[in-house]
Order: sequence, then structure tokens, then C-alpha cells
Amino acid sequence: MGISLISISHQHAPLSVRELFAFPENVQVDLMKQMLERKSAQECILISTCNRTEVYTYSDREESSFTDMQNLLLEFAEASEVENIGDYVRFYSGTKAIRHLFRVAAGLDSMVMGEDQILGQVKRSHEQARQAGTCEVYLNTLFRYAVTAAKKVKTETDLSRTTVSMATMAVKSMVT
Repeated sequence: MGISLISISHQHAPLSVRELFAFPENVQVDLMKQMLERKSAQECILISTCNRTEVYTYSDREESSFTDMQNLLLEFAEASEVENIGDYVRFYSGTKAIRHLFRVAAGLDSMVMGEDQILGQVKRSHEQARQAGTCEVYLNTLFRYAVTAAKKVKTETDLSRTTVSMATMAVKSMVT
């Protein structure tokens, strides 16, 4: 199966749905560990912010499925009753999942293009998974490369020359 991703983000889900999946840190760790214990994946990293919840996994088993991952996510969110959940969840595998992580880390998939906070959130999520023991060689390497690429994007493009975040944009709109 390789690298896979299940994503609920601002791109496809309203705030009311995203809030259900904004897990506190202890729940994030439990979810990642359950993903491994239930054999849904061999490695797992969860990114949970106000704009997205994304579960990156690695598995070399064919029997791993997005349905198992989605059901576990719904169980932890206590959201089995969310109507039309399929409208809000996105699944990616292989190069699409990898490309998505690189875009997220660089701030290219943020509400405000180039937003800097997400890179720190990606790094924290990676470190959290390493400390929880849910991240090994495949996802560790993937996340290290994504962070390195994001830093390169920030330093070699105009994205790093502007101060952008939702808070900054809100303050600027109030001042003008």
C-alpha cells in the first residue's frame, strides 16, 4: 500500500466538521497508536490544526484500507453520525499523498498562501509521532524531506518575504 493520507481540511470541510476532528495532543497520540495496534498501518503521523486534520500512514500490507482509517478517525471524533462524511474526507496514496504533504509544509495549501505557521505544525507533528513511537524509517524520511523542501521554498521565493497568517490578515483588514 505504501504512503497514504486521509485528510479533512478547509478545502472541503466547513468549520463545524473540522472542529470534530481537532483533537487535543493526548488524543492524537492515542489515535496514532491505535492505527498501529489495529494494523491499519505500520507507521502513522497525525497533523491536527484548526484548518486540517491529516493522518499520514505507511503500510506494506495490501489489506490496509482507507475504510479502516476513516472508521478509526470517526470513532475518535465521536462523529459516526456526520451526514455525508464522504463529501468532506479526501484520500490520497503514493505520489499524490507525498505531493500533498510537500504543499502543506510549504504553506501552499493554506487558507493564506505561504502562511508560515503550518511548517512549525508539521515539524511538531513529526516530533510527536517520533516520541510516541509511531513513526519509523518511511514517514521519518518523508517528513524530513518535506520540511527541508519547505524551508527551501521559504528562503528562495517571495513567500518568505511577506508576513502572512490569518491573524495578520485580520489585523491588517481592521487597520485599513
